[in-house]
Amino acid sequence: MKLKFLNTALTGLILSISCLVNSANAGLILSDSTEVNSSGQSYSEVFDVSGFEDYTNLVFTVNVRGDYGTNSSEFIEFVIDDTSFGQFSYNTAGVTSVVGPSGNSSFDYVMDFSFTISDVDWNSLYANDSQLKVQWNNGPGVDPAAGYYVNFSLSAIPEPSTLAIFALGLIGLGLRRFKK
Repeated sequence: MKLKFLNTALTGLILSISCLVNSANAGLILSDSTEVNSSGQSYSEVFDVSGFEDYTNLVFTVNVRGDYGTNSSEFIEFVIDDTSFGQFSYNTAGVTSVVGPSGNSSFDYVMDFSFTISDVDWNSLYANDSQLKVQWNNGPGVDPAAGYYVNFSLSAIPEPSTLAIFALGLIGLGLRRFKK
């Protein structure tokens, strides 16, 4: 009986530890928040991404509030290391947008969107210099107002199999405890 318990506990511990090691790549790589305070505003920042070369499943998440309404010159563009990842406005496919707190649907929108950076793109971006130049550019029709902002983050999402193995390890340990 003791040998069976010891074997199960050891297996659960090994699974849990291996998942913790594998999920060390999960998490936030970089983020920033900037107030929109001028028409057609641009932003550029270089981030050191040393140590993140083995990351996979990268997701760039954006939350903005601003003048991204019905005018075709009201958009935000994201550029990473001089590669454009797209222009986004309130009606771009894949963008979740709601009318902002002012209630004016001609200019005040809160938008949430994300895009993935493929492993091939990440390896190419990372290989240049271990630095990531992130830029966003508001279209010329985007005007500033109090409370307008651009928030973004880049994070790595863990593999589903890693999470499954971790969960199985925890379940095994939990079942052993309740069986006592």
